[in-house]
Amino acid sequence: MTEANVLAGMIHQLKARKGREFEELSSAIRSGNWEAAVEELLTEVFYLNRVEMMREKDTDERDFVSENTMIYMQHALVYMEYQNTVLNGDVGRIEKVLEMWTIMFQGSNLTNYPMEMMHLITCLRKVWSPEFNKIYLSNSLVNSNGRSGGWMPADQFGEYIVQENKLRIWPSSNAKTSEHLSEILAPQIISLRDARQVMYKNTGATNYYDNSSKMDETADVLSILKVLVEDEIYEHTPERVKSSNHGDKTYTEATDLYMRSINKIFSGIPIEKYIRKARCNCGNDENEGGVMEEGEDDALEGNAGLNEDDDILDDDI
Repeated sequence: MTEANVLAGMIHQLKARKGREFEELSSAIRSGNWEAAVEELLTEVFYLNRVEMMREKDTDERDFVSENTMIYMQHALVYMEYQNTVLNGDVGRIEKVLEMWTIMFQGSNLTNYPMEMMHLITCLRKVWSPEFNKIYLSNSLVNSNGRSGGWMPADQFGEYIVQENKLRIWPSSNAKTSEHLSEILAPQIISLRDARQVMYKNTGATNYYDNSSKMDETADVLSILKVLVEDEIYEHTPERVKSSNHGDKTYTEATDLYMRSINKIFSGIPIEKYIRKARCNCGNDENEGGVMEEGEDDALEGNAGLNEDDDILDDDI
């Protein structure tokens, strides 16, 4: 879905016109300046208060589809960047993604992630030494096979180790066999995996792998792209506020998470809450043990600092 939206945005930036057959359209954009189109698309998508400005217009001038598309692209491109940086082991780019997520989480009603992300960025920027920063970031990813694109988060690697250990636990296991598993086999999980792969290769045996094969998504992407191009989702169309395919039902406005988060940060509430709960304030005279008075925490949670009409994200992670 994200790939199709990116391509649709590129086609819009390349000024390809509606009315051509899709095959002709594909051919027509090949000679376009893709590098310039990428820059223009990113500038348009990450002009963060653009949607807020669009929503200030009168209804007959608004385009809900175009507005929602911009918001979707803001979120999806950040997540796509995270996926690519993890696979390629680029911890510097991951750090930049974490900064953006720290802002985005402040506009949600999640309890733990907003504070934990703020604490992590505070440690990276103000608390930890440059040497400790390097240690932390250098150990946040693991590549157990040495192949390009084979990196994964350290906790995901830990889950793989736990999974492999669980597969070796038999129903008849006892204290003795459990000791053999934890003391002898567990430290050799990766060596056993590599030995298994070598035996598969040398004997010509079929390797059924542990995961499903990745499917070719080209046909799906092109199918979605064709619809997006025909509907001109990136072209501002005044009064596009209702769906003709669903009984003229009004489109739902997507949550503008960036601007919601920025407005909440400007209110000072998230930072005040973080400072009040910081370990450095535990045990001080003003706030013994770092515990807030009853009712104080409620004032810093949920809808505080937001308009009553604003929607709150209900999904947790």
